Amino acid sequence: MSIILPVRDEEGLLAACLESLAAQDYPKIVEVVVADGGSTDRTAELAASYPKVVVVDNPRRSRPAGLNVALRHATGEIVVRVDARTRLAADYVSRCVEALERSGAAIVGGPMAYEATTPGQRAFAAAMSSRLGAGPAEFRRPGGEPRFVDTVYLGAFRKEVIDELGGYDEWSGGNEDAELAYRAQIAGGVFLDPAIWRDRFRTPRSASSDASSTNTGATGRVPSGSTPHRSRGARWPRRRFCSPWSLPGAAMSALPTSPPSVHG
Repeated sequence: MSIILPVRDEEGLLAACLESLAAQDYPKIVEVVVADGGSTDRTAELAASYPKVVVVDNPRRSRPAGLNVALRHATGEIVVRVDARTRLAADYVSRCVEALERSGAAIVGGPMAYEATTPGQRAFAAAMSSRLGAGPAEFRRPGGEPRFVDTVYLGAFRKEVIDELGGYDEWSGGNEDAELAYRAQIAGGVFLDPAIWRDRFRTPRSASSDASSTNTGATGRVPSGSTPHRSRGARWPRRRFCSPWSLPGAAMSALPTSPPSVHG
């Protein structure tokens, strides 16, 4: 079992994430691969101080590139994908493994729910938990029975399955999870289990700013001179995600308010 984690300049929030990883009750975690996208703070140093953490360089600095770098270094048969601003419940990894075995899905994951305290945060949470703001994404509305869906937040998977699909699309413009889930439908589908739980935290910056994501932007542009990752074995075409469902959420992200914490 490997955990992969793309980061950049997450010194302030990374400790809570890594401590939750160290507290997992699953006994077969062999490593936490942290792909650092050129942090200018103590992110890499902090990550390296935790047990089982392997820090690798992500020279392209984008989130999907970091995920692919971490995936290439991962040695576990099962991989759990985590964000730096995520704190996992102690049984999160165990439940992911159980859901993979029980469902036979290519990717499994749990729900995400916002926790808000200020009026601005509550407005943001309402928008991103509604069909108008978030579209039909079922993982944004906690509850219900375990079921197959179109995509989940983050996710866990068998490494060989994702390798066969070609890994994460580095042209995805920040929607690499949804794009991978689209291709995973032919490899067993995507399974949402409400019992898989984690908390997600964000800094009091603009909601559109996510340093752990290090997106290249909605256009999917990459730095000059770089070569984006391409599919080695994907049997479905890669897909560009710029849904009209995302527009209300994007508008809310532009508001000058601290975004809410996220439980999921």
